[in-house]
Amino acid sequence: MTNSWDQWHPDRTISCRGLPRIGALVGLDNRAWRVTAVEPLPREDWTAEQQALVEHHGITAVPRAVLLQPIQPGGQEAGPCERYIAHEGTRWDVYIDEHIPYCGHCLEPTPCRERYAAELARRAMSRLERYETPGVCPACWEPVTQRQKCITFDENIELSGGPPVTFHARARCRGEAIDYERRWVSADPEHRHPPSTARAGW
Repeated sequence: MTNSWDQWHPDRTISCRGLPRIGALVGLDNRAWRVTAVEPLPREDWTAEQQALVEHHGITAVPRAVLLQPIQPGGQEAGPCERYIAHEGTRWDVYIDEHIPYCGHCLEPTPCRERYAAELARRAMSRLERYETPGVCPACWEPVTQRQKCITFDENIELSGGPPVTFHARARCRGEAIDYERRWVSADPEHRHPPSTARAGW
């Protein structure tokens, strides 16, 4: 399985950019589809956003209408074709062959919505656990000692009412600390400067 779990990627697919070939099987919106046509989109049908993309990126951003036929287990058609607007930079999850794995319970391409939602919930809980223990760096899960350079955020934006969040200032933890600080500033406009609880060296 190649799922990063930040967005749905069907099993047994390769993620690629560009316009899909006619006949390719793609995964989109928790369904399997066969590409039946790729057609130019008349300029009068372009949105202002599409026009701006073409002006900025050139020919690779020209919108095309990709006609997709929904496919059910066994390869039969599962309804009328739907039109999807795409361009050369659109990302597609293309099945490596005709053998599409389906969930035996709900018959959706795997991972199905139920399994995907359960995994997202598990990962969210795992992420929150990193912010539950005071004095433990969420980036490396190791205690922060008095001798170590660090930065502490008194407000825990990941876990409401949770303990202050302390990161090591060392290189391997610093990236997550900087990311947390960005979210901390975004959460409250008053957070314009790093917290005063940074130990020397931050």
